[in-house]
Amino acid sequence: MIKKQNDLEKRFHEQEETVRELGLKLEGYIKREDEFREKDVLQTSTWMKDEDVKECCQCKKDFNALRRKHHCRKCGQIFCEACVCTKLTLVGSNKPVRVCDMCCTRVLAQCVVNNP
Repeated sequence: MIKKQNDLEKRFHEQEETVRELGLKLEGYIKREDEFREKDVLQTSTWMKDEDVKECCQCKKDFNALRRKHHCRKCGQIFCEACVCTKLTLVGSNKPVRVCDMCCTRVLAQCVVNNP
Protein backbone atom coordinates (compact mmCIF):
# COMPACT_ATOMS: atom_id res chain seq x y z
CA MET A 1 0.00 0.00 0.00
CA ILE A 2 2.82 2.45 0.90
CA LYS A 3 4.68 1.57 -2.31
CA LYS A 4 1.54 2.25 -4.35
CA GLN A 5 1.08 5.60 -2.59
CA ASN A 6 4.72 6.52 -3.26
CA ASP A 7 4.31 5.58 -6.93
CA LEU A 8 1.16 7.70 -7.19
CA GLU A 9 2.91 10.67 -5.54
CA LYS A 10 5.85 10.29 -7.92
CA ARG A 11 3.53 10.20 -10.96
CA PHE A 12 1.63 13.20 -9.60
CA HIS A 13 4.83 15.24 -9.27
CA GLU A 14 5.98 14.18 -12.74
CA GLN A 15 2.65 15.21 -14.23
CA GLU A 16 2.74 18.46 -12.28
CA GLU A 17 6.17 19.20 -13.76
CA THR A 18 4.90 18.35 -17.25
CA VAL A 19 1.98 20.77 -16.83
CA ARG A 20 4.40 23.48 -15.67
CA GLU A 21 6.65 22.91 -18.70
CA LEU A 22 3.66 22.99 -21.06
CA GLY A 23 2.52 26.25 -19.47
CA LEU A 24 5.94 27.80 -20.13
CA LYS A 25 5.87 26.61 -23.74
CA LEU A 26 2.37 28.01 -24.18
CA GLU A 27 3.51 31.38 -22.81
CA GLY A 28 6.32 31.40 -25.36
CA TYR A 29 3.95 30.57 -28.22
CA ILE A 30 1.51 33.28 -27.15
CA LYS A 31 4.34 35.83 -27.02
CA ARG A 32 5.55 34.83 -30.49
CA GLU A 33 2.00 35.01 -31.87
CA ASP A 34 1.64 38.55 -30.45
CA GLU A 35 4.95 39.55 -32.07
CA PHE A 36 3.88 38.15 -35.46
CA ARG A 37 0.49 39.85 -35.19
CA GLU A 38 2.16 43.16 -34.33
CA LYS A 39 4.53 42.88 -37.31
CA ASP A 40 1.59 42.08 -39.58
CA VAL A 41 -0.31 45.18 -38.42
CA LEU A 42 2.75 47.39 -38.82
CA GLN A 43 3.37 46.08 -42.33
CA THR A 44 -0.20 46.74 -43.51
CA SER A 45 0.26 50.52 -43.52
CA THR A 46 2.41 51.96 -46.32
CA TRP A 47 5.34 53.62 -44.62
CA MET A 48 6.81 56.77 -46.08
CA LYS A 49 10.51 56.48 -46.82
CA ASP A 50 12.71 58.54 -44.50
CA GLU A 51 14.71 59.95 -47.40
CA ASP A 52 11.55 61.22 -49.15
CA VAL A 53 10.44 63.42 -46.23
CA LYS A 54 12.17 66.66 -45.23
CA GLU A 55 9.50 68.15 -42.92
CA CYS A 56 6.88 67.01 -40.40
CA CYS A 57 3.61 66.01 -42.08
CA GLN A 58 1.64 67.98 -39.48
CA CYS A 59 3.51 71.08 -38.29
CA LYS A 60 5.68 71.37 -41.43
CA LYS A 61 8.87 72.05 -39.43
CA ASP A 62 12.07 70.88 -41.11
CA PHE A 63 13.83 67.82 -39.73
CA ASN A 64 17.40 68.25 -38.50
CA ALA A 65 19.80 66.72 -35.99
CA LEU A 66 17.62 67.80 -33.07
CA ARG A 67 14.17 67.32 -34.66
CA ARG A 68 14.10 63.66 -35.58
CA LYS A 69 11.68 61.68 -37.75
CA HIS A 70 9.10 59.32 -36.24
CA HIS A 71 6.64 57.12 -38.13
CA CYS A 72 3.01 56.94 -37.06
CA ARG A 73 2.50 53.21 -36.53
CA LYS A 74 -1.06 53.43 -37.84
CA CYS A 75 -0.80 55.43 -41.10
CA GLY A 76 2.96 55.28 -41.78
CA GLN A 77 3.44 59.02 -42.27
CA ILE A 78 6.46 60.78 -40.76
CA PHE A 79 6.17 63.36 -37.97
CA CYS A 80 8.35 65.15 -35.46
CA GLU A 81 8.23 63.88 -31.88
CA ALA A 82 5.85 66.67 -30.80
CA CYS A 83 3.29 65.66 -33.43
CA VAL A 84 3.39 61.92 -32.77
CA CYS A 85 3.69 61.87 -28.99
CA THR A 86 0.51 59.88 -28.26
CA LYS A 87 0.92 56.16 -27.71
CA LEU A 88 -1.93 53.69 -28.16
CA THR A 89 -2.13 49.92 -28.18
CA LEU A 90 -3.34 49.12 -31.69
CA VAL A 91 -5.12 45.95 -32.77
CA GLY A 92 -2.49 43.27 -33.13
CA SER A 93 0.01 45.18 -31.03
CA ASN A 94 0.98 43.99 -27.59
CA LYS A 95 2.33 47.33 -26.42
CA PRO A 96 1.57 51.03 -26.95
CA VAL A 97 3.06 52.52 -30.13
CA ARG A 98 3.37 56.08 -31.50
CA VAL A 99 0.40 57.39 -33.46
CA CYS A 100 -0.26 60.80 -35.01
CA ASP A 101 -3.07 63.03 -33.78
CA MET A 102 -5.35 62.18 -36.72
CA CYS A 103 -4.95 58.41 -36.23
CA CYS A 104 -5.40 58.82 -32.49
CA THR A 105 -8.69 60.63 -33.07
CA ARG A 106 -9.85 57.96 -35.54
CA VAL A 107 -8.92 55.05 -33.27
CA LEU A 108 -10.60 56.60 -30.23
CA ALA A 109 -13.71 57.46 -32.26
CA GLN A 110 -13.88 53.87 -33.48
CA CYS A 111 -13.65 52.66 -29.87
CA VAL A 112 -16.59 54.89 -28.93
CA VAL A 113 -18.65 53.62 -31.88
CA ASN A 114 -17.87 49.98 -31.04
CA ASN A 115 -18.48 50.42 -27.30
CA PRO A 116 -21.48 52.75 -26.85
